[in-house]
Amino acid sequence: MITGLLDTLEVATVVGLWTAGLIRVPSAIRSRRARLWAVTLLLEALSMTFAQPAIGRWVNAFTGIPNVESLLKHGLTALFDAAILHIMLVVVGRDSRLNRRRVLISALITVAAMTVLFGFATSSAGPYFLPKTVSFSPLISYWLVYLSYVCAISTIAMWVFWRYNLRAGSRLLRVSLKLITVCFGAGIGYAVLRTVLLFSPQTPIVAAMRLIMYTGLLAFVAGSILSACPDYARTARGYRALWTLYPLWRAVYEAVPHIALIKPRGRVRELAFGSLNLRLYRRVIEIRDGLITLRDYLPASVLDRARAYAGGDSAVATACSVAVACRSKLDGAEPCADPATDLFDGEELPDRASEIEWLCTVSRAYDSAAVREFLDLGRERSGRLEPPGTLTSPLF
Repeated sequence: MITGLLDTLEVATVVGLWTAGLIRVPSAIRSRRARLWAVTLLLEALSMTFAQPAIGRWVNAFTGIPNVESLLKHGLTALFDAAILHIMLVVVGRDSRLNRRRVLISALITVAAMTVLFGFATSSAGPYFLPKTVSFSPLISYWLVYLSYVCAISTIAMWVFWRYNLRAGSRLLRVSLKLITVCFGAGIGYAVLRTVLLFSPQTPIVAAMRLIMYTGLLAFVAGSILSACPDYARTARGYRALWTLYPLWRAVYEAVPHIALIKPRGRVRELAFGSLNLRLYRRVIEIRDGLITLRDYLPASVLDRARAYAGGDSAVATACSVAVACRSKLDGAEPCADPATDLFDGEELPDRASEIEWLCTVSRAYDSAAVREFLDLGRERSGRLEPPGTLTSPLF
């Protein structure tokens, strides 16, 4: 029963590490800190993958070197610890080129020492790559180098993340930092139990050691995912806004093509190219530039009628006004004598986020039956637009 539980936890750990690492990749393209977390998670995911018995046997058979999967696993874990140390430098504000070089050199020296000792240790290794007899040997030295590095980094990390947790502003961040702290506390416990096994191989603590390791790594996975949740939410909001703004932007672009630096690539393809923040910022600026131009093609009387028609819904009123202005511009009308100078319906927009939300509301209204009905009413009044129920905008 215990063995089955440990095997399940092992698989969950591997899957969790790969999942947490891969979902960091989109944000890693834009953020250096996200790249650090993604690399850290993927290093440990690869390490735990080599720890799987079937994969370990395949690696040994492929290379022809006994127990080489242990060296690969421990070497990747050492690089994982180095990446954690780099993250801690960022957290405490000491991320200088010199300190990054020191972290890399310490990791490379550790891995190099382990590699040299591994060459003399394979013949004396037993199950779990532990020594068959308790005597000083290259294998004991190998483990002491590895475990000392793990224990040192885990101790520093536990202290830093716990201290940072006390100053965290949000509850979600505090929970994630506590979970990460638990991981490195488990890392210290793992190192201690491994050291006991070096000098007392018959001690029945292998199951406890594995349980501590998997529990710690699962806590690290959970903490990493939780700490990234705000970034995931911001990214999701950004893509949703970009998608929502497209109908309004495309209509304005068709009427005023010079606003766009890049020609439209389609609503879906627009989501896949370039920096999200830059594209969203440019989308808002281009809509605003287009609306400034379109004011000259919107009589003030039409804006008043749109407001009366919308019954206090300023987004619908603005969408109706934009539709009329776009139609007039596309029909080749001359600028009007009494332009509406307040096409944004007098909205007070205190910041960029509010402006994006407002334009998204207008864009949703633009693609509504209310706007089409308003245009139909305008056709009946003027008789100079197309038959009711049609629009020249590419959105309909």
